Amino acid sequence: NGRQLLERLFAVARNLGRRAMFGVYFVGSAIAIGAAFGLPMDPHTRLYMYFPIGLSVFGVFGAFTYYLPELYPTRLRGTGAGFCYNAGRLIAAAGPFLVGAIASRGAGALGGALQVLFYVGFVPLLGLLVMPWVLETKGRELAD
Repeated sequence: NGRQLLERLFAVARNLGRRAMFGVYFVGSAIAIGAAFGLPMDPHTRLYMYFPIGLSVFGVFGAFTYYLPELYPTRLRGTGAGFCYNAGRLIAAAGPFLVGAIASRGAGALGGALQVLFYVGFVPLLGLLVMPWVLETKGRELAD
């Protein structure tokens, strides 16, 4: 059941803390992306690998719904969380142009695309590098 899964994920965030939870997601993302696009496998197996990619990569964004508002005082919670979500979308807007540039290569595009996607797996590891600056909000009073 999806609701039970979400409750378990929230329990992990409550018990481990936000910083540790983000670390788990970042490590999981790097492993899932690296395995899916770095290991030789048939296309059907690669397709099944999208499940752990989605679970780990998008799990971080699911945690933002309760983490981001905790970072801002009440009067700025909507604005602060909205800015964080949309700043990431602005950066990600370059993605379709990258896909188009790779696809324009023609028949050899698949190998190039798999290489690029493999290297995307290093992005979550960059997230681990900034973990010392992530504010832990577990057990902290919210600012009013």
